[in-house]
Amino acid sequence: MDAFSAFVPFLLLFGFSLLGVALGTVTGLVPGFHPNNVAFILLSVSPVILERLRFLTALVPSETLLVLVAATVVAASVAHTFLNFIPAAFVGAPEGETALALLPAHRMLLEGRAYEATVLSATGSFWSVVFSFLLLVPFYFLFSSLNFYETVQSRMLYILVGISALFILTESFSERWEAHWAVLLASAVFLLSGLFGCVVLRMPVPVSPFPLFSSLRSTLLFPALTGLFGLSAVLFSLLYT
Repeated sequence: MDAFSAFVPFLLLFGFSLLGVALGTVTGLVPGFHPNNVAFILLSVSPVILERLRFLTALVPSETLLVLVAATVVAASVAHTFLNFIPAAFVGAPEGETALALLPAHRMLLEGRAYEATVLSATGSFWSVVFSFLLLVPFYFLFSSLNFYETVQSRMLYILVGISALFILTESFSERWEAHWAVLLASAVFLLSGLFGCVVLRMPVPVSPFPLFSSLRSTLLFPALTGLFGLSAVLFSLLYT
């Protein structure tokens, strides 16, 4: 019995990871659905989920329940990366990170090479996961010894300003645009985005009509960002396909 109890956390972790794979499969195949949707939903209802999973504390410590929820989100994100190329290529409904792959995928689709495009995308996703796991352990010990997180956190404002300035100054929409006009337009979009974020964060959040979620804190920022990402992908498809 003691030997079985030692394997219970691993069995639960495996089971919740499979649940995450199932969720990632759904989000990957449904056009416009993103694993961040699942992550945000799980985060919003995590108190309810933890309360429903309270019976598992007879088998594992309560801290393990948080790990199980996190494993579900991570597994969903990884599974999503293997499948989100399919709706982008065959349906023409890309996300923010697959929008740039839309035109090459459609060209290969018209050439009768859609299967090859899907295989290439899955192969790239597989090796990215492999290299991520291989680099995870050495980078963990390296960054821990250098107090990398604390160093970056104390300088985060300057890092974000520098990265934003780099993106704006190197912006070029097409050969028809002069460099200074592209920079000005990028600056205007950047400032409007900041203003939009300030307005959204200060807007009152309506209470959920469902009693189960009425006590949970929410924000309008996530649906706003979801709409912006979706709109940009739709405009990109309309203008360049």
